[in-house]
Amino acid sequence: MAFTYQCDFGRGATSSIRRHSIDEIRPDAPQAFDGATGVLQLNNPKLGSWVFGPVFRQSEKYFATRPWSSQIGAWASAQSSPLSSRDELEQRYEGAAAKWPEGQEVPCPPHWGGFRVLPISIEFWQGRYSRLHDRIRYERENTDSHWEINRYYP
Repeated sequence: MAFTYQCDFGRGATSSIRRHSIDEIRPDAPQAFDGATGVLQLNNPKLGSWVFGPVFRQSEKYFATRPWSSQIGAWASAQSSPLSSRDELEQRYEGAAAKWPEGQEVPCPPHWGGFRVLPISIEFWQGRYSRLHDRIRYERENTDSHWEINRYYP
């Protein structure tokens, strides 16, 4: 799935996410909150792209589930910032790996994190001939209620 965010000056960004279940959506690629897409997400707490529901910032708990190498990579990367060379990135990784050797707890960087979405409405659209597209929407009153499946005119 992809979510699109629009910033104040009209440009947008898209983030890919992984759906763990229809009741819970988590980020596919956790990111730096100070990176381009992270800033857009923090400033736009409502998601578009036909999925609607509350959005929660989720960092430390999710970071702790990541493999050690991914945790070290989060410290090494200034995500979406210009990089002068591959060597610079690898040196930053080696520095973080030396600071937190494998087996030692790696703290969550303050600039890193992800979002959790608890959807209350998800629409699937399939293009068909003569504009007779299929639109199926899963809807519920709140995050504790059961899903209803409804069909909509295109």
